[in-house]
Parts: sequence; C-alpha cells; structure tokens
Amino acid sequence: MASTAKVSNLLLQNIPLFSMVSEATLSLLVLSTIREKFPKGHSIITAGEHTNNLYMLISGEVKIFMNDKKKKEILITKLKKGDFFGHMGLLDNSRGLASVTTTEDAEILFLSKIEFNKCLKKDPNLVLELLHTTVHYLRAADTKISSLALLSVYERVINFLIKAAKIVDDKRAYVDEVSRQDIAEVVGASREMVGKVLTSLEMKGVIQIHGRAIILCRGIDSLAEDNSSSSIRLNN
Repeated sequence: MASTAKVSNLLLQNIPLFSMVSEATLSLLVLSTIREKFPKGHSIITAGEHTNNLYMLISGEVKIFMNDKKKKEILITKLKKGDFFGHMGLLDNSRGLASVTTTEDAEILFLSKIEFNKCLKKDPNLVLELLHTTVHYLRAADTKISSLALLSVYERVINFLIKAAKIVDDKRAYVDEVSRQDIAEVVGASREMVGKVLTSLEMKGVIQIHGRAIILCRGIDSLAEDNSSSSIRLNN
C-alpha cells in the first residue's frame, strides 16, 4: 500500500456521489480525503468489521462478496472506477455483512465517517445522492436474491450474458474477457455447470465462444423469456 498524489476538487467531482455538491463542500472534503494504491488481492474490508470510511474507486476493480456456511465465496458485485462502497456504514454503526477485495491493482480514496458526516450536515445534495445510491444498491441486491431463489442456472447464465453484453461496430453483442469461473461467481453456480450451459447455448446457435469472448446471436432473447420449454434440462 502506497500513498500517492494529493486529492483535488475535480477528482472528487468525478465520483457520482459528489457530482452535484458545491465547490465549498468539495474543498472541505478534499482536506480529509486520503488517496492510496493497493495491489491485486488486497483485502479492503472484512465481513464483520465496522466500516469507518467511505471508499471511492478512481482506478482498478474490487469485488464485494460473502462466504456461506461452507466457506464458499458468493460474489455480490464488482465495482470499477467511479463506484464507491462502505456508505452503509456511514448511516449506522452495524457491522458489515460483506467483504471487499481488490481484483486488480486499484487506487482508492478514503473519507472518514466523522468528516463525511460533517459535510452531510452542510450540503443537502450530498444527503440526497447518498440516499439515492443506497436505494439503488438495495434494489440490485433484491434482484440478485430473487434471481438466485427463483431462476434456474440456465436462466441465470442467459440473463448474465444479456446484461453484460456490449455492442460492437457491426451491431453484434458480445461479452469480452469473461471466464466460466467469473460467470459462476455471479450466478451462484459451479464452474462445471456454467460450462454445460454455455456448451448447450453454443449448440443451439445462440452464442459463439471465442476464447474468453462470447458473441451473442439472434435468438438468445427468446430463450431468456421461454427456456422452460427447452429440450435441454440442466439440474441446479
């Protein structure tokens, strides 16, 4: 872990949470914000700890995850540049339920709970942005829980591919640089089961697999809507 350059108003303003706050508030925040670099695999937060900082990503990536009773890792989400975490700890004194670890070399801004709360009292826009973001994360968590509870692995993999897909110049949708293990962590299934689902989708002609890239073909949307009638049965 190594300290880097100072924090500027512009750097904080690029974080969505602070995009609408006043210059005066940004100047106060800058004085209390620390900027540090972390290597891949570094633990930022461990489940069960009190969160005493707001953490903001300015480069790299982190994963937020939990472990079940068998110590199996359950991925909740991955965050990139502009995202932030630890904000729930700013609202109460409860212990965090999830852990956060860097999945790439990352640079992170830290703002203490005490200093953040001072600014909350001075700038109402910051309060509104925090509440909006908290609701967004809660809805995303509800969606993930519902998906894990109600959908089959087959459905969850299809939904993941559709949501993660990007459009290239020729208007084909593709998912780049994703491994079976990456997908397995997101959908809550084994790597082997994800491999079976991807193989079956490729045989149906709705995806093409090229190394770590997956191209989505016409017809995958209909499978997402009506895969219950599929002749392929994959047990969870």
